Amino acid sequence: MKSTIDEVFLNIIHRNCRWHIMKKAQEKLGKLMADDKPLNRAFKDCVGNSLTEEEFENKWWTMMDEYGQIENEHFQWLWENRKCWDPVYYMKHFFPFLQTTARSEGFNDVLKKYVNPDNSLIEFATQYTAIQEKGMVVVAKEQVDTIYKEADMYSLNPIELQMRGIYT
Repeated sequence: MKSTIDEVFLNIIHRNCRWHIMKKAQEKLGKLMADDKPLNRAFKDCVGNSLTEEEFENKWWTMMDEYGQIENEHFQWLWENRKCWDPVYYMKHFFPFLQTTARSEGFNDVLKKYVNPDNSLIEFATQYTAIQEKGMVVVAKEQVDTIYKEADMYSLNPIELQMRGIYT
């Protein structure tokens, strides 16, 4: 899929779900990481705390060298695909509709309730519109409830009263 995306959408940035990549890494590297706590800490530091591409790459190769993992095929795969899963390679780009895995999986469950794989495109669009409308009704109700409800006060402190008026 990536090669097709690269060919068809020339200016697109292809990302993979980091959660899925880390899950796959856990499956392949879990025993190694469990047995070598310092390597595990170095890996988490590299992928979780690097702020620039250069920092990520320096930490990565230091870790590979220090822990003797340069030849490890699973680390090699992660390295070769790093630009698709590590945030330092796309943090300067805006992804407005990117969702967390939990949120997207929740939406997948909603779709499964309303949409059948055998539906025509028109039926899919109709069902999808119905899902959106239900969601908008819920949001509208929450907005109305927020407008007409004052936040509970935990004390009679004047600053709390003032903030309640500003933020609700």
